[in-house]
Amino acid sequence: MKILGISAHYHDSAAALVVDGVPVCAVQEERLSRRKNDASFPVNAIDWCLERAGIDPADLDAIVFYERSMLKFERILTCTLRAFPRSWRSFPNAINNTLGEKVWVRGIISSHLGVPRRKIFFTDHHASHAAAAFVTAPTLRAAILTADGVGEWATLTVGRGERRADGSTDIALDREIRFPHSLGMLYSTFTAYLGFAVNEDDCSARRAARTNLSIWRPQREGGLRTAPPACSGCSRTRCWTSRGGSAMRAVCRICVSPAAWR
Repeated sequence: MKILGISAHYHDSAAALVVDGVPVCAVQEERLSRRKNDASFPVNAIDWCLERAGIDPADLDAIVFYERSMLKFERILTCTLRAFPRSWRSFPNAINNTLGEKVWVRGIISSHLGVPRRKIFFTDHHASHAAAAFVTAPTLRAAILTADGVGEWATLTVGRGERRADGSTDIALDREIRFPHSLGMLYSTFTAYLGFAVNEDDCSARRAARTNLSIWRPQREGGLRTAPPACSGCSRTRCWTSRGGSAMRAVCRICVSPAAWR
């Protein structure tokens, strides 16, 4: 069985191909479009996977989108209406953003690949996380924990995965914590507090936890935080870390050779 998996319309869109239960290839759209955190429909990634495997779209048995778009739209609409009238400013943007391409995914996939709509399926957001972790792991049985900002409604799930003797894989998510209770959003809050972009510079927050925190500590001027220090080499304010022993200085990874960071 040949299954094409697709994620899109949030950040880091991608495509992956699984043949008879074995991951064959996967690639993020940004690697081909050269746009960082490319969230557009992964046309290039899909074409690359199919070409790499030497199959045509008609040969696919199923195309699976990584989350249930309408269930996610339900959450956004429900939470926005519950917060009204405090949410009246964000309501138009939230609805416009969701009603763009996100709820019409089935038609977009069918149009691009030329496959019948009956071959297109949707799975739960956290089931996709669980599958990405378990299917690529060298184990026959495992407990699975997933945690992120929010999927459809779930923000954290606990389950189990098992590979059977016939090569099939079974993944079951038994428990979940639901929005608005979210460990991932708590992490994003601290990322934003440190002055970094949420869902983009989170790795910078992780680096801050293991380096000299004195150079990362937000400075307040007139009640406002200043931006992270710019790179001493190219003045970039992203993708930077500290280097230089006791005399710490901000240096962008682009400005040094990879060997310097080993």
